[in-house]
Amino acid sequence: QLRPADPKPLNNLGMTLEAAGRGFDAIDYYFQAHELDPTNPQYLGNLVRARMRLGDHDESLIAQLKQLLFVEHRPDWIQWINDQLAIHLNPYLDRGPAPPDLGGGRGESNSPSSSEVTAPDHDAGPSVRRWVPPEPAESTMVEVEVESLTAP
Repeated sequence: QLRPADPKPLNNLGMTLEAAGRGFDAIDYYFQAHELDPTNPQYLGNLVRARMRLGDHDESLIAQLKQLLFVEHRPDWIQWINDQLAIHLNPYLDRGPAPPDLGGGRGESNSPSSSEVTAPDHDAGPSVRRWVPPEPAESTMVEVEVESLTAP
């Protein structure tokens, strides 16, 4: 209340609420901080990360990810953003059946599970994620006779 034009207290309040498991409330404060300083990657990054943790993956989130890519300068976050955009914009991914509606409204626990994708922590070192190739399928090679290159 003492600094209505300063986004830092709003962002800090959002981080506190998110840490307390009140992600929906945190998003409101992250959004307000981002509105006051739209060029600060920390505010937009917190907003996008919190929305993703709560399962929000609509078109506005994709737009915010793209916007974040233009203002972000931290290499681990840039890699995370690129990974998220590759996942969400790839039309060939099998997304499986639609998730069940668990009534994710306000007031319910909205803390992320350990299996959800999360953005790298700005205090942690660089995260290492490796792609593990699938097991090779059984060979179905067929021998074919090839004519010589000088044949007509």
